Amino acid sequence: MNNSHTDRIRTGSLYHVVDVLDESPAKDDVWFTEHIIVKDDTITVAVDGKQVVRWTQPPDWDGGREGPGRKITGPGTIALQGHDPNSTVYYKNIRIKPL
Repeated sequence: MNNSHTDRIRTGSLYHVVDVLDESPAKDDVWFTEHIIVKDDTITVAVDGKQVVRWTQPPDWDGGREGPGRKITGPGTIALQGHDPNSTVYYKNIRIKPL
């Protein structure tokens, strides 16, 4: 989550794979929805109903800038990050379901 920190990579990004740059699709101090769908090798991210990322992992994907552990390979970890150590971030109504 990064709506206004000085880092250009904003809310909705698939960090260091497909970055949403400069203008955040969400604003500070306003609740917003974020839907993240992973189906097969494709990740789609929408913020308040607007698609901001759609990325399909290529067959030869090596994990990119973050390294070889960063692949879609089945069940895995979900992480939610508040970008800046001085930020306060609240989450509610987190739902996870298999497709």
